[in-house]
Amino acid sequence: MKDLLIIDDNNDGNTLLTHHLTHRGWIVETVDDPIRGIERAKSEKYRVILVDLIMLKMDGIEVLSTLKTLKVKSILGVLSGMDETKQLARKAVAMGVNIHVTKEDQVDDTIFKIEQILRAST
Repeated sequence: MKDLLIIDDNNDGNTLLTHHLTHRGWIVETVDDPIRGIERAKSEKYRVILVDLIMLKMDGIEVLSTLKTLKVKSILGVLSGMDETKQLARKAVAMGVNIHVTKEDQVDDTIFKIEQILRAST
């Protein structure tokens, strides 16, 4: 089982997070296409899946809805910008998303949030 899948069509912003998690021993996979991300989530098992809310081909709410329909067992979380995605983030939380991090969060804060949810789920 892999630790984390990040689905974000702009992976440049996730390079730092991926680097820090990999350095801590996490197995991280990033996918820059939401449809490919859904396919990966269907074919692999991940402890956590983080989905960007704003993507060109399919928004994060659609991706989360599809993952829930497929009954993916991973802990689901969303990545968002600060202001432009507040409504989408609220919608994701209402759908039962476990983790909400903003792209402006410090890497250590993001890792702390993920690890906190993982500890609570075991």
